[in-house]
Amino acid sequence: MTNMLPKNFDWQFYLENNPDLKDAGLSTQTDAENHWLNHGFAEDRLYTKPRIINNSVVNCYHTNSSSGIGDFLRGSIFLAENYKDFNFDLSNHPISKYLYSRYNKKINQSEIVDVYEETVKQYGQTYSLQQLQQTLLSSIKASPYVCSMYSVLLYNKDRPIHLNFQNHTLPLELIDYFQHELCFHKKIKQYYQKINIIDYDVAHIRLGDFSILQDKLNINDDSILQQINYKKYSPKINKIIFDILKTGSDNDRTMIIMSDNDLFKKVFMDTVTRLDLQEQYQIIHEDSNHCSKQPGLLSHTEYTNDITDQQLFNIVLDLYILSRSRNIYSYSVYPWGSGFSYAIAKIYDIPLSINII
Repeated sequence: MTNMLPKNFDWQFYLENNPDLKDAGLSTQTDAENHWLNHGFAEDRLYTKPRIINNSVVNCYHTNSSSGIGDFLRGSIFLAENYKDFNFDLSNHPISKYLYSRYNKKINQSEIVDVYEETVKQYGQTYSLQQLQQTLLSSIKASPYVCSMYSVLLYNKDRPIHLNFQNHTLPLELIDYFQHELCFHKKIKQYYQKINIIDYDVAHIRLGDFSILQDKLNINDDSILQQINYKKYSPKINKIIFDILKTGSDNDRTMIIMSDNDLFKKVFMDTVTRLDLQEQYQIIHEDSNHCSKQPGLLSHTEYTNDITDQQLFNIVLDLYILSRSRNIYSYSVYPWGSGFSYAIAKIYDIPLSINII
């Protein structure tokens, strides 16, 4: 317990950033201040939007990370917004062959503290938001090199989570920073020029990790099959296709179709062919994969996702195509949408519409 309230204590931020307190009925400035003095201080809870000048942080994507590149970039956006001395590094992940940052200090993978892994190690797989936050803060205090996909936008319960991401805006200085620091290999740019697409929108359909990996991994463990990242979703495919076709018709612009699910791409193009709309709708490749070898809870199992070099190339190519689009229409089975679409839309200041399916 402490008897001293920090000068920069933001009671509204404190309640917004700790939704369990609002759920418990805390709603006033006095409620927030008393809770921090009696409990929050000892629990190391955030009490103001952090701008920690004396702490540097490098978000480091690495081979054993359970996150995809989109979620990693989502975590990088959050850290960049909250730490003045921020950098990110991709060199410890094979995706760096095609996507890299300008950060040039060599970091050994053994130096990286994976915030998700560390949280699970300390608190188990059913960790709370506060435990995740505490691990993030303590990790950064202990080492500047972390791997984090955390964003406070995932936990704001005042409105649907996907709207937190859809309506989020980055300051101009961070847009400039990420556009300068995030670099695509010349092979990606050359291929993009070769396919010669201009003035287009993108529809990105995220049908979930089960749809990508189950045929290959044949997982039977219910504790995995029921968790939010891996469970089987059953979206109405015909409705998604109809909505995309309507959007394309309204905009009268080329539409690039991306998906984590290659079967969806085939079904979509079969529909387009029947309607004789091939000139307006395009699919660039039919070889998708998750770029983590053990996404989500799979990182605590023996299951391994094999990723080919061509699939890594395709992942980065999709990112590059997204970064040059006019509009991004994201469809996702997950309540937060897709980190893949969100991160690129915000970094390149592209209008984003998120639809939960």
